[in-house]
Amino acid sequence: MRSRVVRILFLMPSHSTPYYSTLHSNIPMQFLDYMPSEDKGEFDESDQFLMDLIGFASKLARNWSALPSHIVLFASEATKL
Repeated sequence: MRSRVVRILFLMPSHSTPYYSTLHSNIPMQFLDYMPSEDKGEFDESDQFLMDLIGFASKLARNWSALPSHIVLFASEATKL
């Protein structure tokens, strides 16, 4: 059974996937935020995710109005979730 791609969540480092050049479709995508914080000692989303995969994913999921149809991450992180 093929599932329809409605929204994709990427839980991986920036530029790990060539996104639109590969997908050839206008699909809503969400990525981890790599913007450095103004506050010293404050971690960006990618650091938070790698430090506590389950906690970060749980916190992220609480804010979803709708579940992503697909979640993309590396196999090493997938086994930990």
